[in-house]
Amino acid sequence: MSLEKVVLGGGLVEPLGEPYVKVVRKAVKLETFPPAASDAVDVVASELDDDAGIVGAALIALHRLGV
Repeated sequence: MSLEKVVLGGGLVEPLGEPYVKVVRKAVKLETFPPAASDAVDVVASELDDDAGIVGAALIALHRLGV
């Protein structure tokens, strides 16, 4: 699998913010194989915050309705 972006959200990201995202970025850099591939992965915090669940549910509903 080749990921371009990892979006972090939920209970840990909101209160811990950028310091938590930095820890995950570092872990991705250390654990990605081959190591050069880690530069292609962008790790970011979700911009949706508490709205992520409702936005996701709405997108699933629209998809199932064929919209």
